[in-house]
Amino acid sequence: MYKKISLLLTLGILFFATSCAKESPDVNDASYYVKYASDGFESYNKYVVTYTDENGETVRLSDFRGDDFERTVGPVSKGFKAEYSITCTSSQYANIAVGLRIEVKKDDGPFVVKKDAVKESIGFDCKASLTYTIE
Repeated sequence: MYKKISLLLTLGILFFATSCAKESPDVNDASYYVKYASDGFESYNKYVVTYTDENGETVRLSDFRGDDFERTVGPVSKGFKAEYSITCTSSQYANIAVGLRIEVKKDDGPFVVKKDAVKESIGFDCKASLTYTIE
């Protein structure tokens, strides 16, 4: 009888301890999202935009025309290498200023600018690129 009570008491304590235990979130399970953004495009120029998608593959958009560019990829995890570049070919001799950014957010947090640059070019060709690795 003593063994049964002892066993039931031990099982009760184990049940209580496991039901009250809270799981601590694993920092390594965090999800990150990467936003590639640019502004300053001239509508009369053609641009080639390349960026790394969530699978680590390069996406290339040729002959992009328009105002601003923005793409968000994810989820990705720590160690993800975000690469982003803009190449423009002016149809005429021009003064071009293109701004580009890599922004990152963790889980449901806000996007934070991690890398940015403004490429100014006078002439026919310009190229700007950024790289950022999530740590």
